[in-house]
Amino acid sequence: MPRPPSIHSLHSWWSDSNSVGPTINLHALAKPLMKRMHNRQARSLIKRNFDLPLSSFMLEEYCSYLTFPYVLLGTRLFVLEEISRRASFEDDAKVLVALFANHSLGICDFLDKCDGHMLKMMALLLGNLVTHNVGVDLGLGFRSACLRALSLMSDLTTLHDAQQSVEILSRSSIGAQTVLDYELPVPMVSDTHDAHAYFHQTLQNLSKYSNTYALAYKTCSRLVYLLNMNNPNVCLASRTAFEKVALSPYGAQASLDVDIFPFIVHGFMSTNESTEWSCRMLRNLVEHEETASTVVSLTPCDMLTLLLVNQHSPMIKYAVLDAVAAICTRDDGARAVVSVYMLDQIAPIIDATELESESLLRQTALRILFKLSNSTSSWIKEKLYQMFGTLRKSINEDVVGSLQSMAIIDTQEHIIVQRCAMKVLLGLTRSANGKVVLRNTDILSHINELAATEDAELCRYTCELSEIFQPSVASEEVVTTFKFVIL
Repeated sequence: MPRPPSIHSLHSWWSDSNSVGPTINLHALAKPLMKRMHNRQARSLIKRNFDLPLSSFMLEEYCSYLTFPYVLLGTRLFVLEEISRRASFEDDAKVLVALFANHSLGICDFLDKCDGHMLKMMALLLGNLVTHNVGVDLGLGFRSACLRALSLMSDLTTLHDAQQSVEILSRSSIGAQTVLDYELPVPMVSDTHDAHAYFHQTLQNLSKYSNTYALAYKTCSRLVYLLNMNNPNVCLASRTAFEKVALSPYGAQASLDVDIFPFIVHGFMSTNESTEWSCRMLRNLVEHEETASTVVSLTPCDMLTLLLVNQHSPMIKYAVLDAVAAICTRDDGARAVVSVYMLDQIAPIIDATELESESLLRQTALRILFKLSNSTSSWIKEKLYQMFGTLRKSINEDVVGSLQSMAIIDTQEHIIVQRCAMKVLLGLTRSANGKVVLRNTDILSHINELAATEDAELCRYTCELSEIFQPSVASEEVVTTFKFVIL
């Protein structure tokens, strides 16, 4: 039976008891009012229970607002935010874990229907829960959230929230493993800055978890694939993540297994930023016993020597010297460094005093020589003895006189250089030949002068040298000065 036409009147009929029936759709008006009512109830409930411990009954009340159809999106987000806050407390997290254990499938169904905003809040909730030793496998929840995020990435209206959700999920170990199981869309060159920023941060999160070889290899395989892409932003994010992965032994081994070395060599011949990255990668790789010999056998020292010869940037020189210092820790690395005439390039750096920035270079160069002086190879020691004239200049310079002629060099930086040089001298005294060489120099005549400084560490090194070369005399002035500085 067709509905009778409405009467145009200033009065509205709410009931069907009149002659023409109701003139207003009560359901159309009731639903918005119901949503507003639920919003007020939810906010009042959360405010009332804010400082109370979370109970199962309270959690059920909160969850009812997430599943009931006539609830505003803002209300759902407000309730989810409160549940996520509760998950950061261990006692409340136990109540939430019980919910996940008993209703895991229902929660997965809920995740499958989440929009971008809701998914972000669920990702935060999962991330807060996993920080506690909950004793319940949350992998199913993480997988459902990750799959939902991937499906939302195909829609431009939800892309931003989906990318942010993946970044949040990747902050935990279980989330990182879940994200690595799926092929994440790579942002294009033309994409927004936020898209690249979230992708970059996601890769950084993944690089933190290399505590097993399997996970490290999976991460490195993904990163080396991204390095082959013709996208500068993606390549930069991948290189930064590779740097962090290589800090762990498993990550360093996995980096070599996915053949990272050609990318390191290519970085040496590319931009300054790429060259610095290659040097840092070398340093990280050789600092692990498991990978150091493999890296040294790939002969990176030839390229490092060429960089010292051809590069004029202090930052690149520092990165090169830092990598060389790491290589020198091992005997085979020290021999490789000396065999490519690296000392010929280090000597001018130690002598250079024109620029303030070169103080750090001198410290690093002296650190290399100190490590070489600890080598058991007599051939390496002989090479160091040939450089001693350069070393002697660094030690015997008068600090005050240097500051008068080079006011741009900071006193403390200059003392640090002297400390490094003194360490090298002490290293040379460990062999009989080294003592002979040092005794034939005029370093002994400067012992008292060096001890006059107020730097306690430099005084200590001076006392040690004095005891080595003058055990019977044991310069009283040196000892007195040293005690004065310490006291």
